[in-house]
Amino acid sequence: GQFVWTRGGSTGALFFDAGKTSERPLGGIVPDDGHNMEAALTELFSPSTPAPRRRELQAQIIAERARPAAWASYREALLQDGASEALLWFVLSLCEAALTLHWPLPPAERQQLKADLTGMLLGPAAQQERLPASARGKALQCLAVLARWEWPAEDAGALSNVLQLLAAPGAPRLVGARLLRAIADEFDPRSHRSTWKAAERLQAP
Repeated sequence: GQFVWTRGGSTGALFFDAGKTSERPLGGIVPDDGHNMEAALTELFSPSTPAPRRRELQAQIIAERARPAAWASYREALLQDGASEALLWFVLSLCEAALTLHWPLPPAERQQLKADLTGMLLGPAAQQERLPASARGKALQCLAVLARWEWPAEDAGALSNVLQLLAAPGAPRLVGARLLRAIADEFDPRSHRSTWKAAERLQAP
């Protein structure tokens, strides 16, 4: 069956297309389905890249993280089978920035973010164990932060969505179990500081 996000009595398909994504480049990097950014990341992490150029690339990446809805410019990478770990790290850092620097997000953007993160966790790369563990962990953390921000006042169905995953066989059940654990950790008062530490890290020069 098709998984459905339930919110305030209305339902919408878990996977949906919000239309044309943002095309507002900042910092010299032009969004192009992640290809330009992947090239920039390759150059950044190359030991042969001169220090001045590395600082320039770092400044461009920080500028992208500061841009509202920047993650939507690269969202195709989340659902792309075979996206590199470096590109996924970058796009998921933009998702983290959306939750720590730009909250509250418009309702449509929140729904798209949930759909894309869940789509990545349930996609072919994840099911065939090709999704990097770092990307899986960061996606689960972002979904858990969304649940803590929204439940119960803004998204009363957040936990029901997790239970729906747990009730399904195979890969969705495993995703549901991992997501439930991540949400429990996020609601633990002792772990709340992790979200604020992420915000401080993203705002650091």
